[in-house]
Amino acid sequence: GFNNASLDNGTTALNDWASSQVGVKYNFSKRTIAYGYIGSSQDSLAATTGIKDKSGTVIGIDHQF
Repeated sequence: GFNNASLDNGTTALNDWASSQVGVKYNFSKRTIAYGYIGSSQDSLAATTGIKDKSGTVIGIDHQF
């Protein structure tokens, strides 16, 4: 799967943000799934108040007993 979102506030660039993520799942069997997700975001308001660029990665295996 893939997701991309953004907000462009025309009044000022300080209120703009953008985000994108991609994820995959792989079925090893009927009860075991491997998955992975990666994403990043940019927040122009955070340039003055906090963290501007953020990213994350998640990987795992899910097994149903």
